[in-house]
Amino acid sequence: MGWMSQHSSSITAVTNIGTLMVWLFYAQLLYLNFRRQRQPKIIINLGGGRSLQARCVISNMSPEAIFIEHVIAVLYTNKGEYSKNLTDIEDGEKENIAKRQLVEITRQGPMSSGSYTDIGVFEDLVSHVLRAYKIPAESCRTTDGTD
Repeated sequence: MGWMSQHSSSITAVTNIGTLMVWLFYAQLLYLNFRRQRQPKIIINLGGGRSLQARCVISNMSPEAIFIEHVIAVLYTNKGEYSKNLTDIEDGEKENIAKRQLVEITRQGPMSSGSYTDIGVFEDLVSHVLRAYKIPAESCRTTDGTD
């Protein structure tokens, strides 16, 4: 007991440092858990098959709502990368735009937690990119040797 009373200030300092380390460890765990829960989780998947006729479905798996700002398609080919912003519906698809709902003319907007949106058939998305770069194609298959 005499040794403990002589070194009580050192024992208190070591105990306080140990307690601080435990609190920092728990604070780090709480912060990482909080950050993981708040991080958006978006799944882009095939719907209704495994071909180009399948639908492109975007799902919001986050506990919070998200906002889709841009939808960009990128085609990787033997001649390089081709990308196109597909957020808005093409001009040829905008007939009677004043009479249509906003959801019918754009792919952007809010998505609540657990919801999904269908942005179209993969074949149509690929065709939009091919048309934007004037790559000749038939049924989404190029005719100029591009793979």
